[in-house]
Amino acid sequence: MMCQLSDIIKELRLKVFYFDESQDRRLTGVYCGDLLSDVLANAETATFGSPWQMHPNITGVASLKELSGIFACQ
Repeated sequence: MMCQLSDIIKELRLKVFYFDESQDRRLTGVYCGDLLSDVLANAETATFGSPWQMHPNITGVASLKELSGIFACQ
């Protein structure tokens, strides 16, 4: 998978709550995890994280792991 975060945002018509220059980053993969500890332990830098739970700490985990984005479901 080699595309930019901005391509996924456009293609899936995602609502962006915060963005910066990271929208121009190339993605190397996607990581889906249902627990923040799982994402923290296993997600790689430059992946597009997808935690299933809506918790304020998802942004902290994404920042710590330098993820390109978070896809959050409601």
